[in-house]
Amino acid sequence: RRRLDLALGLWAIEQGRFEEARTHLQGALRRLPRDVEPSVRASLHQSLALACARSGQTGLARRHYERALALRDGLTGPAADAEAALLHQALGAFLAERGERATAEQHLARAVALLRGVPADAGLDPRLASFAEHQLGAFLARGGRATDAEPHFRAAVEAARAGDAQGRVDPTSLAASLSQLGAVLLADERAAEALLLFLEVAELWRTLGSGHAEALGNALHAVAACHLVLAADRKSTRLNSSHLVISYAV
Repeated sequence: RRRLDLALGLWAIEQGRFEEARTHLQGALRRLPRDVEPSVRASLHQSLALACARSGQTGLARRHYERALALRDGLTGPAADAEAALLHQALGAFLAERGERATAEQHLARAVALLRGVPADAGLDPRLASFAEHQLGAFLARGGRATDAEPHFRAAVEAARAGDAQGRVDPTSLAASLSQLGAVLLADERAAEALLLFLEVAELWRTLGSGHAEALGNALHAVAACHLVLAADRKSTRLNSSHLVISYAV
């Protein structure tokens, strides 16, 4: 019965039926053996936290997240660090949605630190690190801290380019991080560098085909914006040069 409740609970989460998921997962939690591995119990608490949060039970969600963190505390190794990072990301997003930005940032930053600490030869999927860096960068950018966000977007791009264990690159993840980095650079008046990134984004979406027409259109709009900024800069430079020549002649 415990395994059935767990399977039904996870299935219900995938279907967006969070009240139903919460009922099944609570049943699975009650039936867990006392000597079950802490990581197993922690994963169940984390799934329950998600189901509770999505069904409006935010107080219960917080308690399940905190219990999952307590259970993962002390577990070591690359796999344990990766699981803990995912938990910190989930809790950080949960807190950010509720306006608890300072605490949310701590958890998102902890996720990044955990994944950066995993050895390169551990076989960890680089997409995990890419998403963690991107998530923290986006959080900081939304808070008006573009300068702090930039290195995280750069790290996200680097990890996304590395691909998975077989070297396969997820183009949608790469395009998302390139776009965010480009937006930061454009806002910082580095249009030439931003233009190269947006051109790469446009090519990624074009390669993916007609199902991504809107994303391609957004990338091309960003390319056009970069060209406009660069054209304005060139015009301003010419005007300033003319002014200097006239001033010198007078």
